[in-house]
Amino acid sequence: MSVNFRLPAPAVRADLFPAAVFALICVAPLFLVTIRGWASVVLFVCGVGAAACLLLRWPRQPIQATEIRAARWVAFTLLLPVTAILLSSAFRGKFSGSLFDSPSRFLIAIPILLLVIRHRFSVGRWLQYTIPVTLVLTLLLLRFVEAPVYWGGGRMATYFADPLTLGQYAITLGLMSLASINLFGRDSYALVALKCAGAVIGFYLSVCSGSRSGWLAVPIVIAFIVLSRRRKLQWREYTVAIVVVAALLVASYRLSPTIHARVGQALIDYMGYNWTGIAPDTSVGMRITFLRIGAYLVSMDPLRGFGDTGFASMLNVPALASFASPYARDFALHAGFHNELMTNAVRSGIWGIVATLALFVVPMLVFCRAIRSPSRERIANGTLGVVFMIGQLVSSMSTEVFNLKFTASFAAVFIAALCGSSIARYGQE
Repeated sequence: MSVNFRLPAPAVRADLFPAAVFALICVAPLFLVTIRGWASVVLFVCGVGAAACLLLRWPRQPIQATEIRAARWVAFTLLLPVTAILLSSAFRGKFSGSLFDSPSRFLIAIPILLLVIRHRFSVGRWLQYTIPVTLVLTLLLLRFVEAPVYWGGGRMATYFADPLTLGQYAITLGLMSLASINLFGRDSYALVALKCAGAVIGFYLSVCSGSRSGWLAVPIVIAFIVLSRRRKLQWREYTVAIVVVAALLVASYRLSPTIHARVGQALIDYMGYNWTGIAPDTSVGMRITFLRIGAYLVSMDPLRGFGDTGFASMLNVPALASFASPYARDFALHAGFHNELMTNAVRSGIWGIVATLALFVVPMLVFCRAIRSPSRERIANGTLGVVFMIGQLVSSMSTEVFNLKFTASFAAVFIAALCGSSIARYGQE
């Protein structure tokens, strides 16, 4: 497999310093779940480096007027997590530095967004290599270097990434590897094999983690890939696509004991959930209970929120004790609500809701707009961005995806860089 390590043709030639920032952005996934602090280091170095490049005007090429509006929307969106903490803390009259840890990561990523746009850097051209390499490397490290940690039920994790985090990133990166096949042009057989291997390993690691958080993204992304590659499908092709996706899902359910057990247990938990009296403390049941607890708390103080643990005194009120067990209430206090939107709603009230929705909606709109553009570079970057956001959005329904410092750091880098590459107008435009 031959790989051209020159900057892609549409990119403007950059000085060594900006090029180093771009290189670090592209290797951001490599040790995401295998080296503690990797994602945070990548974010801070890239953020500071990008800010320095912008201040020194390397190069002296301004962002075009057609790029400014979208860049402003994305930059504003990346400001919202910190803004939500500031507003809710101001209403409570109490500030805590720890609340800013994860939200501040998105603020640091703003210079990355602007630098990518200014240099017309097509980050997806490099991610098509580093994403499958990341998955191969992760499997090798877990098998031969750093032994995986196993949680209850034999669920695979790493020494710092729990099964939910490992599973949701494995499935998301696996789907991105699959979506990148022939995305920037016809790939060599060796590169297709690498990308397919990345996809298979991503699915394998996700199954080993036992995390169902991102599994629903699989049929959604496959359907998206089919529809985006063939915009004018005949009804027969729709039918074939649906049958193939359905067959793959059924085969996975039938042939994988882990998938069969986890999906089957989820259905049993859901069907057995009672809405009167104390709800059962099953995996799915507790997530439903967390949403009910969170909805009650938000309704009590929508402007101020409660911070991370400010709702402790309210957990024993009759309205909550009537359906949530002491274990479920204590779990929500110490481990969160296992839902990105609800966790931020309780923490920051309506400000947290707005910030969280914007982090999902605005980048998705940028990526979808890029897919409809005439530029192959923007189409390709937008496609990878859509797949990434689908994985994050689906996973966010059953776990927090931006709450940990390293997951927030990685998401900030990817959202900023892919949005920048989807906004930039390249040489052929």
